[in-house]
Amino acid sequence: MSLNLPEEMISLYSDEGNKMFIETLSKEDGYGRNALKVLNNMETQKNFAFCGIASCVTVLNALLSNDFKPELGPYRHFNQENFFTFNKEALKFTDDKQVSSRGMRFTELVNVLTCQNGVSVQSHSKEEIEKQGGLNHFREICKKAFQTKDNFPIIYYSRDKVKQEGRGHISPLAAYHEEKDMILLLDVSRFKYEPAWINTKLLYDSLLETDPILQQSGGIVIVSKNTDSQPKPNYRKTNSPNPIRIFLGLLGGSLIIGSIAGFFVGRYLK
Repeated sequence: MSLNLPEEMISLYSDEGNKMFIETLSKEDGYGRNALKVLNNMETQKNFAFCGIASCVTVLNALLSNDFKPELGPYRHFNQENFFTFNKEALKFTDDKQVSSRGMRFTELVNVLTCQNGVSVQSHSKEEIEKQGGLNHFREICKKAFQTKDNFPIIYYSRDKVKQEGRGHISPLAAYHEEKDMILLLDVSRFKYEPAWINTKLLYDSLLETDPILQQSGGIVIVSKNTDSQPKPNYRKTNSPNPIRIFLGLLGGSLIIGSIAGFFVGRYLK
């Protein structure tokens, strides 16, 4: 059973939250144009430290959606088990054991996403956002991402700043309701908190200044397609059929069948 949301947040599953979502989807401004894709690919983190991996998996599947089946060729489907095997470049920055033991830093989040094939990443740290205009700049970053096709934001924030249980956390964002100035936060610890609308200023204020464990600030990451490069197939290639082997196999099968048939015909004619 999930925990109660703070009064400052509106559950997506409530009548009001649902109404806001429908209004956002129906508006011409497009602040919810990618919401259905990310919702359809939502991943629940498999342990208390995997919020970063679950968020990466969610947005990568929304961005590069297609089921990963070797027999189907270059189609990809990420999960929390295969995330570090799809592109081993990510292992240069962290790995599943390290993440399990102490979570993921903001720079690690940026790096493991940047090295994925066919992906482009824009990162905005709390310090950078403050220098560029603070809350207004943060709001514009989010609005632009929600309006742009196949742009998926991931937020690195502090739970205690939004009156939730816990500290540093990572989750995707899905939409923006302009009239209420609220952003739809999709918590990957779905066993803990429902997806909910949160005031933009409150979310901005929750950006980590300095995580006491990781000693690093947070921010927001925008993940999109890299149009300058084609995704490389992330699957094991099976060897192409060898025509000589096929011929020898058929010949051998014919000889065996012929021998069996000869044996029975010989016995019948005796």
